[in-house]
Amino acid sequence: MPNLRCPECYYTTTYIVVDAINAACNHCGENLYDHYYAGRTEEETEEFILAENTRLKRKKNRADRQRRERDNQSTPQEESMLSKEFILGLLKELKEVAVSDPAATVQVVVGLFLCLWILWWVGAIAYHVTGLDEYWPVSEAEVQAREVRAKRLRATRLKKAEMLAAKAALQQRKSNFPPSQVWFRDFIDEVKNSLPENANQALVKLRWIEANKRLCSAEAGLFGADNRWHVKDWVGSVSGINLVDSGEQLAFKVSLRHRGNRILDGNLSKELWSVAFTTDTGETNFLSDSRPSSLVKFSGSFDKGDMAGDNECLDAFDIDDTPFLHDKSFYFKFKKIEIIE
Repeated sequence: MPNLRCPECYYTTTYIVVDAINAACNHCGENLYDHYYAGRTEEETEEFILAENTRLKRKKNRADRQRRERDNQSTPQEESMLSKEFILGLLKELKEVAVSDPAATVQVVVGLFLCLWILWWVGAIAYHVTGLDEYWPVSEAEVQAREVRAKRLRATRLKKAEMLAAKAALQQRKSNFPPSQVWFRDFIDEVKNSLPENANQALVKLRWIEANKRLCSAEAGLFGADNRWHVKDWVGSVSGINLVDSGEQLAFKVSLRHRGNRILDGNLSKELWSVAFTTDTGETNFLSDSRPSSLVKFSGSFDKGDMAGDNECLDAFDIDDTPFLHDKSFYFKFKKIEIIE
């Protein structure tokens, strides 16, 4: 049921489309069918109704505003007298206060300035929040410019909302770490955050040596009789998969999503090849959109490193073995891999 605004009195009348031939203004009786429908196709009529309603609504707002101004308008002489008497009275009071108490005068002036400043900001905010700016007469070009800005703003907000929703969903999946993985992350963070801001390289290495000793200690109880640390249902993202030319050996690498650490199985069990081949390592370049890598839940075990020679609790793929527990590729033997949808 379209709303047809009368071109004479500017009020709207609602009609069912099938009865539009009898459409007439409920207020002044103006023939609305001839104005909106006669000589136009259905598509042309729909576009004309939208455009005409906007134009006539603007004219009605302008006419209502002018009528209110006429109703509330006082004579110029009365306004002048009121303004003059008010200003003279205010100046007289300020003069009396200034003579008797200069400090109070300064306070009054500052108070008036602050009141005017606050009123100006309140008015400006109310002007935009309440939509009063719509009643201010503007050109057609300005109306179109406002519509373009509004469309861009809506598109930007929608895109931002979609990005935040996707990020929140991904973060929720990433946050489902098992207790042992949370403990390992916190252990590394504790050491990293305990380092002084200007610590030299020797002190940094000493702290990580001490951390490796705690990690491999009997009190930690991580390693069993087989000298392996067995973990279950850890979470990470696939960062690499490589099949050697002979086709007999598959290397599989997973990022732990923390402090640059990764785990590497250089000879993945063939029972896990089928799921490994369905994972995605992701893609980021300037020719295509970024594609996230597959999130996986996995179980397996870490190899114990050389504590006697390198103070390395977890064996890692490094050119120069170091005791650091960040930005490392630790050797790992996968027992189970499951893709997280």
